[in-house]
Amino acid sequence: MPTFLIAVLLGLISGGGTYAYTGNADLAAIVGLVVFAAVWLGIYAIFLLDE
Repeated sequence: MPTFLIAVLLGLISGGGTYAYTGNADLAAIVGLVVFAAVWLGIYAIFLLDE
């Protein structure tokens, strides 16, 4: 669960920053989702490689 929350938090921060910088809500949503997926998959890959 903490991994999911970290990914959500970083996605929200990056999406919010993108929206504040560009004012484009669609772009901000895409950036937030991409960052969420990248962080979650990256942390999951670390757990898999650790085993």
